[in-house]
Amino acid sequence: MFKLSAQAAHEQLQRQMLLERERFPHPSLVAQHEEYLRQQRDREMKVRALEEAARGLIDEWKLLQPEDKFSEIEGVDNVKNITN
Repeated sequence: MFKLSAQAAHEQLQRQMLLERERFPHPSLVAQHEEYLRQQRDREMKVRALEEAARGLIDEWKLLQPEDKFSEIEGVDNVKNITN
């Protein structure tokens, strides 16, 4: 039977602990990562809502503008690109 010296046993334990840390990260790190992902998802949802609101406002604005004035406004090509 193979016996480990105290030094070898300590090194083996250290290796095992490192492997366990890699496999199972500390719960606080997992919680931080989950919070980061939640915040990122919230930001993406806010951006989508703002984009949809902007599209709605642009559509309303287009309805209120005569067609000849619509073509005279600077940057109208960008507005058309956003809504398409």
